[in-house]
Amino acid sequence: MSSSMTAKSPQQAKPGAIQRRWRTLIALGSGYFVDQGEAQAMSVLFPAIRSALNFGYGGLGQIAGWRNLLQALSSPVWGFLADRYSRKWIIVFGTGIWGLWTLACGFVTSFEQLFWIRVVAGIGLGCLLPPTFSLVSDLFGPAERGRAMGVLGSIGFIGVIVGVLVLGVLLGIPGLGWRAGFIVLGAASVLSGLVIAIFVEEPVRGSAEPELSDTLPEMAEAEVRIRRQDIGDILRIPTIWLTFLQGIFGVTPWVVMGAYFVTWLVDA
Repeated sequence: MSSSMTAKSPQQAKPGAIQRRWRTLIALGSGYFVDQGEAQAMSVLFPAIRSALNFGYGGLGQIAGWRNLLQALSSPVWGFLADRYSRKWIIVFGTGIWGLWTLACGFVTSFEQLFWIRVVAGIGLGCLLPPTFSLVSDLFGPAERGRAMGVLGSIGFIGVIVGVLVLGVLLGIPGLGWRAGFIVLGAASVLSGLVIAIFVEEPVRGSAEPELSDTLPEMAEAEVRIRRQDIGDILRIPTIWLTFLQGIFGVTPWVVMGAYFVTWLVDA
């Protein structure tokens, strides 16, 4: 009997394998949960930070602007590394260990210190999505991938809500609330890295694609990785450029609103 007739498709996976896939997804979601909560930190905590460190709107704009710029520029680099090295350990390093930079924000004593530490922390925030999406695409076949992405997105939205609520509660600590917020977020990021290190199982690249399932045992894993020479072909796809434009003109207003909304409410 040929291998094409005996190979199991992703949808025919054993119950134990299915359970491990969802366990891996939830573990990845822990990192996304914390990162989405962390993204609210400067917006929610800024009124207290402004009073403590004595700087204004312009300082918030510099921190938020440079942080988001470095996050955007670092994402392709993290994705490039994830194509060549273990995606699991890239996430553990970029999301877990890098969370120590967020924790360090709780100990700053000046705008300059906060600026540099917060901007460096933003580089780590670009790490999560490229390897996470790559892992999800190899854990779930086409028939299940949308549901898996939906679950991951829901975990992220819950992280936003919980992050805002927790940071709001911590602000109630006189004088130290904003510092406690950064320390708690940094510690949670490190904890999520530990969860990912323990529970994430890294699949073979391309293993959830029905077209590749019969040939993967004979293929080198490098054959399904993106190569440097592929970048030119990718950039010739019109949809890629439309996505860039959507990011520039669609996301930018939300970034500005997200950074200043709480402060505007306080000052109103």
